[in-house]
Amino acid sequence: MSGSFLDLFQDNAWPRTMVEAAAVEPHGVVGAALPRIDGPAKTTGTASYAADYNLPGLAFAVPVTSTIARGRIRRIDAATAEAMPGVLLVLHHGNIGPLYRMPQAARVGRTSENRTPLEDDVISYWGQYVAVVVANTFQQAQAAAARVRVEYEAAPANVSMDLSDPLPALGAPGGPHVESQRGDAATAFSAAPITVDETYTTPAETHNPMEMHATVAHWDGSKFTLYESSQGVMNHLNVMAQTLGVPKENIQVISRYIGSGFGGKLFPWPHSALAAVASRRLNRPVKFTVPRKQMFTAVGHRPRTQQRIRLGANAQGRLVSLEQHYRNHTSQLDDIRENCGEATPFLYSVPNLQVTSALVRRNVGTPAPMRGPGAVPGLFALESAIDELAIKLKKDPVAFRIEHDTLIDESNKKPFSSRHLKECLQTGAEKFGWSRRTPEVGSMRRGDAILGWGVAAASWGAGRGGSEATVILNSDGTIRVSSGTQDIGTGTYTIIAQAVSDKTGVPIQKIDVVLGDSSLVPGPTSGGSTATATVLPSVADGVNQAVRSLLATAARTSGSRYFNQDPAGLRLSAGRVHAQGESPEAGVPFAEVLQQASLAFLRGDGKSGGHGSDTHAPDYSMHSFGAQFVEVEWRPAMARLRVSRVETVIDAGRIINPRTASNQISGGVVMGVGMALFEETYYEPRDGHPANASFADYLVPVHADAPSINVSFLNIPDPLMGEYGARGVGEIGLAGVAPAITAAVYHATGVRVRNLPVRIEDLLTSRVV
Repeated sequence: MSGSFLDLFQDNAWPRTMVEAAAVEPHGVVGAALPRIDGPAKTTGTASYAADYNLPGLAFAVPVTSTIARGRIRRIDAATAEAMPGVLLVLHHGNIGPLYRMPQAARVGRTSENRTPLEDDVISYWGQYVAVVVANTFQQAQAAAARVRVEYEAAPANVSMDLSDPLPALGAPGGPHVESQRGDAATAFSAAPITVDETYTTPAETHNPMEMHATVAHWDGSKFTLYESSQGVMNHLNVMAQTLGVPKENIQVISRYIGSGFGGKLFPWPHSALAAVASRRLNRPVKFTVPRKQMFTAVGHRPRTQQRIRLGANAQGRLVSLEQHYRNHTSQLDDIRENCGEATPFLYSVPNLQVTSALVRRNVGTPAPMRGPGAVPGLFALESAIDELAIKLKKDPVAFRIEHDTLIDESNKKPFSSRHLKECLQTGAEKFGWSRRTPEVGSMRRGDAILGWGVAAASWGAGRGGSEATVILNSDGTIRVSSGTQDIGTGTYTIIAQAVSDKTGVPIQKIDVVLGDSSLVPGPTSGGSTATATVLPSVADGVNQAVRSLLATAARTSGSRYFNQDPAGLRLSAGRVHAQGESPEAGVPFAEVLQQASLAFLRGDGKSGGHGSDTHAPDYSMHSFGAQFVEVEWRPAMARLRVSRVETVIDAGRIINPRTASNQISGGVVMGVGMALFEETYYEPRDGHPANASFADYLVPVHADAPSINVSFLNIPDPLMGEYGARGVGEIGLAGVAPAITAAVYHATGVRVRNLPVRIEDLLTSRVV
C-alpha cells in the first residue's frame, strides 16, 4: 500500500465546513437494538395482509391479459364466459363505465400509468389488462377468464433492450437533455492524458416482493373500503378518489401489514381501481390478487439503463472531467426517467461535469421506482468507471476516492449538512483488512480459490416531508400513537414506539402504534428512505403536546400532588409526573393524574414540516453516504464465482434501532448480489412477453448465495433532519454493491464486466488460473 494512502487513512483532522455533529453512543431506548414489536403477529400468522381479508359475500376477480405487445382489440367475445357457473360480471373497455385520470400537474409521484384501466382498445404491451372476470369463487373466475376470446389487430412491437436508438439532438424535443453541468467537460476530457470512455448497462429488473399485489374492495353503498398492499395509504386514497370520482371522505385505505414492495407498491396499479369498480357494480366485496406471472407486466419494473461514462484525469492523477450520458427505456404510456445521475454531480470533486439523460420507448409496461431508483444503476456505472481510472493511474481505489472527497456539493455550491464518506471508506478499509490487498490481478489466494477485493462508494438523498401524528395518553397507563403512514416490513412500528418511550419513559409494551389506515391523520409514503425522517418529528411533537397537557392537568387538578404548581416546573419521566429536580420514583404515574382529573385520556396532535419548513435547510445539501467492500471467490477449475464477504459502513444520521437498520442494510446487500450476478427480465422479441416470469426462471439470491455481511453505522446525527437527526436506510444498503462486486471480479479474474448481470461465460475468457 502506498504511503499516500496511509496518510489519507490515518488523517482524522479533516477540516469541517458543514453542520458539526458528533457520533452518539446508544443510550436508553433510542439506539437500542430492540426486536420488532410486530414480529409476534407475523411469525404466528395473526397479521392480516391484503389478500387475507375474506369478507362475507366475497367475490373474486381474475384478469384477461393481452397476448400481443402492440396493436388494437378488434373484438372481445365474453358470451361463453358470462354463461359459465358462478360468473357475475365481465368488465372490458366497452362496459367499464367512467373512470378518471389524474390531472397532469398532480400525477408526478402519485400514479402508475397515464391512463385509466380498460380505457380503450389500444394495446401498448404484452400482459396489459383487456378484461376482468368476477365470479363467486376464484376457480370459477379463473376458468371463465380462460374462455374470454379476444381478437387483435397486431402491429410490430419493439422490446429490444439495445437502447442505441437514433435520437434528436441534445435539447431538442424527444432528445437527451442536460441534468447537471459545470465547466466544460468535453474540452477537459479531450485534453486529459489519462481517460476512461466506456458504456455500462443494467438490465430490466422486476421487484418481486414476497407478498404479491392484492386488493380487497368493499363498497357499502356510500363508501369504499380498500384493503391494499400499499407503500402509501394516503397517496392511494388521493389517487383512488380521483380515479373513481368520489370524495376522499368516501374512501378508506387499509394496509396494516405489507410483505415488502421495493418501490413497486408506491402507487396504485390498475387492479385496485378494477376491484373497486366491480365491487360497486355488484354491491359486494371483491378480491383481486395479482399472480406472480403478472408481477412482471402489470405492476412496474426497474427499466434497463445504458450509460456512457467519460472520465479524464491529469498527469498528477486528479479527476478533471466527468461525463455521464444515460438512457433508460420507458413505456408507450409514460415518461419515466431513471435518475441515474442523482449522485454523480456531488459524489466527487471535479471541476468539469456534464450529466445528460434520454428516454427510449419500448412496448413494455410502465417502469416504476425500484429500491434505490436512479442512484443504484447510476452508481454501478460511475463507480465502475472510477475503479477503472484508479487502476489506470496505478492508484489504490480507496485512496483515489478519498483524494476526491469534498465537503461542498459542487453542483449547487452548498455545504453538506452531514457528509462522512471519507470516514466510511476509512472505517470500512480497516474492518475489511484492505491494507492486505495486493493490487495485481489474480494475486490473492485462499486454498483453490482466487480472491478478488473491490470497493465502491454509496450515496442516497436525505428526504424529509410533512407529517402528522396523534398521541393519546390513556388513563390505564398505556399510550396510543397513530399516523397515516405504514410499515412495509422495515421496522416503522418499532421505531415509533421507541421514540414515544424515549420521550415518556413508558415501556414499549405499553405503547400501541396504529398505522396503515388512511382515516388517520396524514403520514408519509414509505419510499425514498424518507418515512423515518418524516414521521418521527411529528410523533415527537405529538408527545410534547400531550405531555404539556398532562402537566397542566396535574397542576390544576384539586387533590393532585402538584396542584397549583407551575407546570413549567414539572416533568414526565419513567411514565411518572414529578417536579424538576425530583427523582421520577418520587412522582406519580401519569395514569393516576388522569384518574384524579376524571379523564379517560389526553391527546396531543403532532405536526411537522418538511425541509421547506426549516429556514436553514435551503443552505445545505442533504444526503446519506456509505462504502461497500466486497470479497469474491473465483474457482476457475469449476467456473464457480461466489461473493464470500461484504463489509458495509453507512453514514445515515442517527440510528434509532441498529437491529432493524442492520436488517435493512443486509437485505440491500443481498439484493445487490442479485443485481450483480442474477437478476434480469428477458423480453421475448417475437411477442414481447417476459420469458422468465416466475421464481423458477427469474433468478434471485437464495441463502446459499448470501455472503458473510458485516454492517457498521457511523451514527452521527444530521442536525437538519429533525429532533433525532435520523435519515432513512432503506435504499443505501443496495447502492454501490454491484460495482464493488464487479471490481472484485476484475481483481480476481482480469475480466471487466460492464454489462450486468455477470455471467459465467464472461469469466471463461479469464487467463488467471
